[in-house]
Amino acid sequence: SGVEVIRRTRRPGLRELIASSNLQGPVSVGHIGYILGPRLNAAGRLDTAMDSYELLATRSADRGRELALKLEESNRRRQLLTAEAVEKARALALQDGELAPLIFVADEDILGGIAGLVASKLTEEFYRPSVIVQLAPEVSRGSARSIPEWNVTAALDRCSTLLVRHGGHAAAAGFEVENHQLDNLR
Repeated sequence: SGVEVIRRTRRPGLRELIASSNLQGPVSVGHIGYILGPRLNAAGRLDTAMDSYELLATRSADRGRELALKLEESNRRRQLLTAEAVEKARALALQDGELAPLIFVADEDILGGIAGLVASKLTEEFYRPSVIVQLAPEVSRGSARSIPEWNVTAALDRCSTLLVRHGGHAAAAGFEVENHQLDNLR
């Protein structure tokens, strides 16, 4: 199985990532999903995934250790930025005193790489579909998360004339929208 391959890996970078993560016991599916995976993903969420790629490709234990520590720091930063963005998005969603059936927050301070995480947290907390948009000067990017009763990609399909592009599945989607279409999309 894939877990066995990871447990026996000869890749120095992956061994260093496992060691720096202070895992208890042999690597498990839970370790991969909740400890190793987020560390590998953090770099790409905040900047570029090249550090993660290099960690997996390096043949040097020293470089692997250096990159593992860098990814650990990126993951901590991602956690902090996500928590701050969730607080901001929650405040914006509740600013009118009543929560709408669809949470729709557009803000320039919410990074596109964590918008889906923020949407997931709000959907989980309020049991409503959530759309989080990182505002950019002309074309903004958004992530949407949903509840089982509402297919978010089908909803975006119905709005496709307003969008530059979109894709996803029933529970999660992403899109790009020209800013002059944001109110219509909302």
